[in-house]
Amino acid sequence: LSGVNLEFVKALLIASDLKINVRGREQTLGTKLHQATQAAIKKRTPALMAGLCKYNDLCATLAPMYNPVWVVPLPEALPTELKLLRESPSLMQDVWISRTMEEVPLWLQNSSVREGIRAMLKVDRCLEDRRRLEVKASNLSQWLARELAAVSV
Repeated sequence: LSGVNLEFVKALLIASDLKINVRGREQTLGTKLHQATQAAIKKRTPALMAGLCKYNDLCATLAPMYNPVWVVPLPEALPTELKLLRESPSLMQDVWISRTMEEVPLWLQNSSVREGIRAMLKVDRCLEDRRRLEVKASNLSQWLARELAAVSV
């Protein structure tokens, strides 16, 4: 990161650590564990909000220092409402602390592209569900035809 402002790099490293703390660990949860996690989140909400505010303040501090020549992606502020935070795509994106050798991918840089990708994935899931339901309806029709044939004999 030669040539990059030292204060910018320092703030970027702190933002990276804060985001890791806010993001927490990723784990698939069962019902009981999910309920325990929800209770723990309620208990830790003040600390989580403090971390979010610090991270967002650092993002606001980084913006005026940023120079596009450095080719280091600027981190985005996170929503402070828990429901919006859970749905935020930027929550799981790492804070980059190195230069990007190539141009930043459009999906990472443009929120409209991310929304389009999510919409395409939703359409794909709907088409899969439709095919699954068509098969299920066909199977039910065949079953009903067999049952009616058995009753009428």
